[in-house]
Amino acid sequence: MTLSRRSFIQAIAARGGNAGEFDQQPQMFQPVGGIDALPRAFAARLGERISYGAEVRAIRKHQGGVRIAYRDAHGIDRALDADYAICTIPLTVLKSIPADWSPRMRSNPPGSRSRKSARAAKQPDRAEKISSW
Repeated sequence: MTLSRRSFIQAIAARGGNAGEFDQQPQMFQPVGGIDALPRAFAARLGERISYGAEVRAIRKHQGGVRIAYRDAHGIDRALDADYAICTIPLTVLKSIPADWSPRMRSNPPGSRSRKSARAAKQPDRAEKISSW
């Protein structure tokens, strides 16, 4: 079923909502080359320093920085020491990995508040003009 913009807003109103009351994200743009262009660019620069198929087993702090214990794609347990780590593991997975988090972080990790949400998008045919919305 295709909804026009007007019928979408009417559908929201029919459920007791007001389109102006929704907490909406700003318009998103897609990078040239697709949404995965950024991670592909990182992968190209980092080359063999990336361990694909690895499972993070623990994240530990130490005096010199951080140690990431992981199991590689061949099932061998390994560890990597670094000055710092940038963690992009989803919180739903991260909460099950042993780590040296502060008590505050353990009880309420940043960004862990979840809410029901929905997203509507329309991709017009090339012949259709955006102004027809």
